[in-house]
Amino acid sequence: MIHPLYHDYFFTNLDIEHFQTHLSPYKCNILLYHTSTWIYSTNISIFNYCMNTLVLLFFTCLISCSYAFFDIKSLYEKYKFYDENSNFMQKTYVWLQPIARLVAVATEEIKKGDLVLSVPASKVVTTFDDFEWSEHFKNKSPEFIGCAILIHYKTSLNASEPKDYINQFPSDIDAPGTWYDAEGKEWLMKYSEYPHKLRTNYTGFDEFSNIVVAIPGVRELAWEERSYSWALTVLSSYGMPITKKEWKTLKGLTPSAGDEKIQGIALIPFLEIYNNYVKPDNFHPEKYPLEFTNGAVKLYSQRDYKTGEEVYIPYDKKGSHDLLCDRGFTIEMNSHDLFEVKERPSSLCTMTERGCIFYLPTTEVNQKYLEFNKDKANPELAYRQGVRREIKNLKHSIRSQRRRLRILEDRFLKLTFQLGITEKWAAYKALALADRQLLLKELKSLTLIN
Repeated sequence: MIHPLYHDYFFTNLDIEHFQTHLSPYKCNILLYHTSTWIYSTNISIFNYCMNTLVLLFFTCLISCSYAFFDIKSLYEKYKFYDENSNFMQKTYVWLQPIARLVAVATEEIKKGDLVLSVPASKVVTTFDDFEWSEHFKNKSPEFIGCAILIHYKTSLNASEPKDYINQFPSDIDAPGTWYDAEGKEWLMKYSEYPHKLRTNYTGFDEFSNIVVAIPGVRELAWEERSYSWALTVLSSYGMPITKKEWKTLKGLTPSAGDEKIQGIALIPFLEIYNNYVKPDNFHPEKYPLEFTNGAVKLYSQRDYKTGEEVYIPYDKKGSHDLLCDRGFTIEMNSHDLFEVKERPSSLCTMTERGCIFYLPTTEVNQKYLEFNKDKANPELAYRQGVRREIKNLKHSIRSQRRRLRILEDRFLKLTFQLGITEKWAAYKALALADRQLLLKELKSLTLIN
């Protein structure tokens, strides 16, 4: 039931005829019902009334505009997928946020540790499952198998549950590390604090291509670099680690000795809407609250949520420099950022071709680096000096962040990605948040001279 305050406005101003031209009555009813539910559940005040009216005006204009804004059909097909399987969601429901973002919203108060998602084992796609190309990818890495699964179902003409789920991922996802624009790679290398982290080629593509070329009926995919790039990016963005022991538990099978050491990747429907990059990262020292049980994968809340609040559980534990490489953006207040401190060779640190490196997080002390400095008069001070030395080395790069983000915005968002206006808005916001945080850090580091 639509709230009386909005009934006349909603049905007078919304271009229903135009809307139904592009959407089925079922999809239209979904939008009307959930928009009205959201309005009805909002505490009505003069301020809320004005704000909600503005939202409706914007939403109406968005619906009535042309397809140049975004693929309406695709968006609502995705919504329908989530709506039809909404029984997986516990104390939450899928909702459309401006702009063109499907998220999970709390339908009631949620406490830390409450179950928010339960996905049946039959809906989960893993690299341990058999699929049409399995025979060709025996004894290959989880990444290879995962890419093969994604490409197979994405290109298959046969209807299936895995295909319905995998089609939720946009076809134009592409990792910055595999962008075609050679000039773009040059800018990324120049303006990344840790250039060696950036990919400059399609890792493993030649080997993958040699396998696919032997599969009857799909040989042409062997030369599809973009498909491989897309699959790698989806896998790194949405794939969750799973052991063979966890997979057998999920399927109701008896684990064998050593299964816990065999690693795989799981793609879990609905998990993608509980994680959104435009939200600031939050540090959670406890284990990620995902559990593989007999017959279902279960996700639990990491904190309390109020009714109507977006429920998000960040599972991407990557520093901003890795995010720049993988996705082309950074997020402010990223607790997973690391300083790489180079020291003399030691068994306590990571040995690489670049020397001995300690990875220092911003949220806790690296005990190994502290032990490395134990022969110093003041180990804590030596630890701090190592961090300060690294920051000093990064000053020029940090000062260049604003220019780097501007380049990403202008060159890649407009040219490489060819985003629609709504997608650009979301991307610009993510870049603006990072830009603002970097400027604040820079201002705090300035010393005023009288």
